[in-house]
Amino acid sequence: MQWLKRLSVLGLLLLPALAVPVGPALATDLQFASGIGRVRPGDAFTSFAFTSFAFTAVTQPDGSSTGFATFSGRLESLTVAIDCLRIGIDVASGDVFVYKTFAIASGKIMDATNNMALIGKTVIFGAIDGDKTIPTPEKDTIGGDFSSDLPSYVTCENSTIAVLHRVVGGDIIIY
Repeated sequence: MQWLKRLSVLGLLLLPALAVPVGPALATDLQFASGIGRVRPGDAFTSFAFTSFAFTAVTQPDGSSTGFATFSGRLESLTVAIDCLRIGIDVASGDVFVYKTFAIASGKIMDATNNMALIGKTVIFGAIDGDKTIPTPEKDTIGGDFSSDLPSYVTCENSTIAVLHRVVGGDIIIY
C-alpha cells in the first residue's frame, strides 16, 4: 500500500509538468477549411453571379494563412490567393442555442476572366460547415463580397459576412 501512495504522489507531481506545452504548436492546432460545390443559379452570390466555387486554406504553425479559391459563373471566374483564414463558432440564441462552425477567408484576386481590373483587389468570403451545426445539422452555406471597391485593410480578422447561399452540390469541411 505504501508504494501506491508514493506512486500517486509522483503522479501528482509529474502531471502538471506533462500538461505544460513545450516547443512549437502541435499539428492539431492548425486550422483548415475547404470546399467545392455550386449554388442554385437564382442564388448566385455577389454581383458577378458566381454559381460554383472551390477553395482550400490552412493556418500555418507561425499563424500565417495560405490557400487558393476559385469562383466561377457563366461569364466570369476569379482566382484568389488566400492570405487570411479565421475559423470560429457563431452562436445564435432564440428558443434554443444554435452553434455554427464558420470560416472567413480573404485574399487578393490573382486572375479574373473578362475583368482584368479586378486583379490585386481584396476579396472576402465565408462558409459554414452545416454538418457541424448543433443541435441539428443544416445545409452548408457560402457567401462573399467581391466588390471592386473593398478597402485593402479589410481582412478575415476584422470583418463579418453574411453566409446565406445554400450549397446544392458539393461539401464544405472546416477543422
